[in-house]
Amino acid sequence: MSEYMFGVTHEKLSKTEVKRRDRIARKHGFCFVYCNLPGEGLQGWFAGPNKGEPFDSSTAREIRAELGL
Repeated sequence: MSEYMFGVTHEKLSKTEVKRRDRIARKHGFCFVYCNLPGEGLQGWFAGPNKGEPFDSSTAREIRAELGL
């Protein structure tokens, strides 16, 4: 199964914020990936199983709402 990714950010996030985003994402079966990519800098995004539409958009909307994004 492929992955569905959304919510890319290049912001510098605190460890607390990264943990909060990951904790909320995991409640929905996703995770929050945050890393420093060589040549790209800091990047973060949500990733989870690609279930197709309308499930992907709905899950992304729910996670963003719970995070207040």
